[in-house]
Amino acid sequence: MYDHLLRIVKTIEGRREMIVTAIQVNLGLIALAESEVTKRLGSFAALFAVPTMIAGIYGMNFHDIPELQLPYGYPICIGVMFLVDLVLCYHFRKAGWL
Repeated sequence: MYDHLLRIVKTIEGRREMIVTAIQVNLGLIALAESEVTKRLGSFAALFAVPTMIAGIYGMNFHDIPELQLPYGYPICIGVMFLVDLVLCYHFRKAGWL
C-alpha cells in the first residue's frame, strides 16, 4: 500500500517540476520579447533624438549662430539631420534592432 502511495507522490512531484519548468521557460520567453521591444523603442528614440536636439539648438533665439548667415545653412542642417538618421538606421538594422 505504501508503495502505491509513494509512486503517486513521485508522479505528482514529477508533474509539479514539469509545470515549474514550463512556467520558467514561459517567463524567459516573455523577458526575451520585452527586451526586443525595449531595443526597438530605444532605437526609434535615438532616431528622433538627433533631429530634436539640432532643432532645439536652432530654435533658440541667438543671433550668433554662424550657420544662420550661410545661404545654404538650412538645407545643410536638414541634410546633416537626415544623414545622421540614415547612419543610425543602418547600424540599428545591421544590429537587428529595427
